Amino acid sequence: MNKYFVFGFVTFFCLQTAVAQKRKPISFTHQPFLLLKFTPLPLLATENAFQIGAEIAPPIGKFSFNFDYGTGKGKLNVDKYIRNNMPDMKTQYYRGEIRGYFSDWYPFYALDRKPFGRYWAFEYAQKKTNRQQVNAVAIGAASLPNYAKFEKSNVLQTEQIINIKWGKNFLIHRHFFIDAYLGAGVRKYKVSSENDLILHSGFLSKWKFWEVGSKGLLPNATAGFRLCLVI
Repeated sequence: MNKYFVFGFVTFFCLQTAVAQKRKPISFTHQPFLLLKFTPLPLLATENAFQIGAEIAPPIGKFSFNFDYGTGKGKLNVDKYIRNNMPDMKTQYYRGEIRGYFSDWYPFYALDRKPFGRYWAFEYAQKKTNRQQVNAVAIGAASLPNYAKFEKSNVLQTEQIINIKWGKNFLIHRHFFIDAYLGAGVRKYKVSSENDLILHSGFLSKWKFWEVGSKGLLPNATAGFRLCLVI
């Protein structure tokens, strides 16, 4: 379990405990139809990404739609190793989810009507990381090389992620929500390079970068929160 997931889960638990306490109800002049969002946790993760998004809550039905876009650069990474060794690394990802808010009947209508309360979500995300890394490259032929030398190669890592999530919009002010969530799903990944003669590229495995040529499916867990400006 990585620190990203643990930190998100602890944050979610703390928010749940704090909001459970009694406080004065928040009044609204209208039902919000748009929530502009900023997600802080990816700034601390490997991709060091700045992520923004929005939730559209149309007035008909229990469903809403959330979209996020994130981008990050190695030279701005919080980790010194990535910042110094892969300053040209670029990460870009898109997330979209369909949300269904829970009970909209008495006595829970005031708590759970869209977009004020608890929800489930189906999320699909795409992530692409371009980077240069030092690999052992075969000279001659990959099957029976004359020798190998270490050189930098362009590497592309792509991921497709599907998650089922549960979350809640916590009401802090009529113009400010906190959207906290957790969930699980599956991750499909593939790593490719412009150089077909790479023998080994596992020097960065501590950063969850897979070997060039590898692909497969992995379980995925997610947790975190978004800061929401309510319109």
